[in-house]
Amino acid sequence: MIELYMLVSLLTKISFYMENKEFIDTVNRQTEGNPNLEWVHTGKQKPSPDAKSITLNDFQGEPFIMYKLKKGDRPYHLRDE
Repeated sequence: MIELYMLVSLLTKISFYMENKEFIDTVNRQTEGNPNLEWVHTGKQKPSPDAKSITLNDFQGEPFIMYKLKKGDRPYHLRDE
């Protein structure tokens, strides 16, 4: 039974990566060597047409996003939590 759970979990992760590969590759390129970038919760917003994003759909089928990658003041690992 545990093997089935592990298989389903692995297939879900692979599927998510394959569906969002372009977005993930773009984020990795943008954040490489730049510790000041962070994911900021923006609340429900329409996605920017010129930005790559992973969208969700509301009940009317309209796409929206909840987070944006933004430049912060200090590197994330130096911030006070």
